[in-house]
Amino acid sequence: LRGRRMNDQRHELKILEERFKLLASAIKNETDALEYQASHDPLTDLPNRKMLNERLQSTLLRSKHSKTSLVLIISDLNNFKEINDTLGHHIGDLVLQQAAERLYNTVRKTDTVARLGGDEFSILLPDTNIEEARKIASNITDVFKIPFVAEGHNLNVGISIGMAESPTHGNDVNILVQRADVAMYDAKRGKKGYSTYDPEKDTHNISKLELMSELRESID
Repeated sequence: LRGRRMNDQRHELKILEERFKLLASAIKNETDALEYQASHDPLTDLPNRKMLNERLQSTLLRSKHSKTSLVLIISDLNNFKEINDTLGHHIGDLVLQQAAERLYNTVRKTDTVARLGGDEFSILLPDTNIEEARKIASNITDVFKIPFVAEGHNLNVGISIGMAESPTHGNDVNILVQRADVAMYDAKRGKKGYSTYDPEKDTHNISKLELMSELRESID
């Protein structure tokens, strides 16, 4: 009788142990899912702005240590607002998903493609100089010349790309993002596909902000 009780206790302990393992596994899976959702865009499944900034920060540190360069690309789609306004957000979402796939398949496996929001995408190119980045940007613009097909609609979308290189154009996350953004708007205005950051075309540089502040103080 005593032996049977001990066997029953062992059996109960084994059941409890198995249930604990299942509970721990479920908690881990839920935690992993929440972490993934926090760092990825739900529409395209690409990394989001948060993850891009984290990867850019770590890549900048590695590049500084190894004395290598990197390039940050900021891009957005051409004519996307017209597609959304004319055909609706459902078609716009299909275009965004196809755009994400084209970008991912065009760059290297070591690069990071992220969706920043709306029709704006970013690409982090580690161990890359600006000349190599221009070749990648040229390939991307060629790929985006192919019409998008969404529910029977053939859509000419196109893309505008801005590039900033570190350390040439800065070695800070926010500065690189801002300067790649300036280059992107230059590409869009000039309808030239892609553009590299040029301080002469940057109307938001620090010296101008300081000058405006000094002028306001003088007027006061």
